[in-house]
Amino acid sequence: MALITEDRGWNAEASGSDLIDTFAKSGLQEARQMLDAVPVAIYRTDEFGRITYFNEAAADLWGCRPELGKSEFCGSWKLYTTDGQPMRHDECPMAVALRERRPVRNTEAVAERPDGSRVTFMPLPTPLYDTTGTFIGAMNVLVDISERKRVEEKLARTAREQAALYQFADRLNRSVSVAETCDAAVDAITSALACSRASVLLFDDAGVMQFAAWRNLSESYRRAVAGHTPWQPNETGARPICIDNVETADLGPLKPVILQEGIQALAFVPITVDGGVVGKFMAYFDAPHHISEDELNLANTIAFQLGINVARLRADDLRGQSLMASRLHAAVVDSSDDGIMTKDLQGIITSWNGGAERLYGYTAEEVIGKPVSLLMPPDRRVEAATILERIRNGERLEHYETVRQRKDGSLVDISLTVSPIKDGAGTIVGASKIARDITERRRAQDHQQMLLREMEHRIKNLFNVAASVVELSVRGADTPKALAAAVRDRLSALSRAHALTLAKPSTIAPGSAGPTMMLDLIETIVAPYQGQQPRIFITGVDWSLGRTATTSLALLFNELATNAAKYGSLSTPDGFVAVTSSRHGDRIHVVWAERGGPLVSSSDGKEGFGSALARGVAQQLDGDLMRDWRPDGLVVRVTMRTDRLKD
Repeated sequence: MALITEDRGWNAEASGSDLIDTFAKSGLQEARQMLDAVPVAIYRTDEFGRITYFNEAAADLWGCRPELGKSEFCGSWKLYTTDGQPMRHDECPMAVALRERRPVRNTEAVAERPDGSRVTFMPLPTPLYDTTGTFIGAMNVLVDISERKRVEEKLARTAREQAALYQFADRLNRSVSVAETCDAAVDAITSALACSRASVLLFDDAGVMQFAAWRNLSESYRRAVAGHTPWQPNETGARPICIDNVETADLGPLKPVILQEGIQALAFVPITVDGGVVGKFMAYFDAPHHISEDELNLANTIAFQLGINVARLRADDLRGQSLMASRLHAAVVDSSDDGIMTKDLQGIITSWNGGAERLYGYTAEEVIGKPVSLLMPPDRRVEAATILERIRNGERLEHYETVRQRKDGSLVDISLTVSPIKDGAGTIVGASKIARDITERRRAQDHQQMLLREMEHRIKNLFNVAASVVELSVRGADTPKALAAAVRDRLSALSRAHALTLAKPSTIAPGSAGPTMMLDLIETIVAPYQGQQPRIFITGVDWSLGRTATTSLALLFNELATNAAKYGSLSTPDGFVAVTSSRHGDRIHVVWAERGGPLVSSSDGKEGFGSALARGVAQQLDGDLMRDWRPDGLVVRVTMRTDRLKD
């Protein structure tokens, strides 16, 4: 008699309860051999669910060999639903097909092998009937979809990461404080890395690592771990540190605290500015977790962007840095406007989306049916054959940077991802291409390098000035403590002067620092000596200063104010200082006149820092400095050439 499946119409001569044995008795040994050789898991049960046959592919999928005639419904060691819940064998799709005598489709399950590994599969159980209509069991085909699931998860993760980076870039663009920047970073970390908890910590002025933003961390935990860090402030060469399993890691006295918080895995990612560590962000996981290379790259991207914004805000150079950040952020936003197309194995374009139209300038009607070499500059057309050959070999090209030609003849830098397209039989029939415009990103990189070179130039100049301050301060210091105080005060004056150069926007070039005005500089330097009631009065003509003049005059007037506070008119309650400026031809005259202080006499002839500094100012600004030791107070006259003040 003939046996048939309910929905496939598959017929074979058979007699007896076992289909495969019947094939053999009827001289159909070839059919059994064919089933044994099929690389897809196939097995059969009788009407009671007892397994009566399985092929080698099924044994490989299960990782074990069920006992024929005794094992029921499925040969898996253990079964689970796709959301991780245990599934009894008598609840599996094969059991349902036997119980309800109908094919079961569109379901998925997870089989656990005896060695603990798991495989996701799609079961296709089909009831079997003989030619008399008698129900005699079922045949099941198990399709391993683990790789498909991994691809789906990767695509979902990629979409999640892109969304997180887009949101992060948008929030960075709108942030006006370090707190807002760190808060945006925490949200980006939890979303992009799929962790429930995260934090950002930054070094404070004392070099102690402090929490700047966090999610889902208890106050006791934050209090216990604040200040702990694997890196020192401005340390270079720092690399991420990943703890896959806290239980097995050596974390010293912090380990119980971390476990008490329910953290099973964590990652330390350094936040750097100009290569030096300024903080870190932490990602915490509720279960043991291995941080993949892709996740680390994503974490480093977030840390890099965070470091840039922290530096921007701390430097108070909002306009200039905002321009760079907006370009970087625009590149992130533009990355979602990808050009997507497909082509066959002869390189003929078969589909074309709106992003491709915007990127290349061609409409779909203009390019479909034409060779992809249409988009390539003449010197790069050899790429078409190379890419097609790699696609035919089943390769995938990821983030391949190249150049393409638009309809108007202009060239565009793109990042290209090319993947094979397969038909239902698994044969490669073409390729899909995703192109991303990276022109803005490259421009932003060039702009960033320009800013970094400028920053390096400024830092070198400041170090040279600092070295000169130390050298001159040594001459007038009697003790190390006095030397330290003198250097500190003088560098503080330079710092205030430098901040002044960054604080005033330029009316000539919006977005850049404007010139420092002389009276503003004097007022800034002497501000710490004013007290509750004004004691230093500044009047007269003003003049814009260059960087060299700003540094020299900042040190000079800091020295005058310091000496007045120690020995002159500012050392008494009723003393005061009058600072007046005037212009005579190509010279600027500034007079520092002290009144109401103790009686003074002429200098003892010993040259201190002030005298050395005065000579330095005279040389740099082509001017003169004269002191008049009057009984009612010291008067200092400074004369400078106007053209030298621009330096």
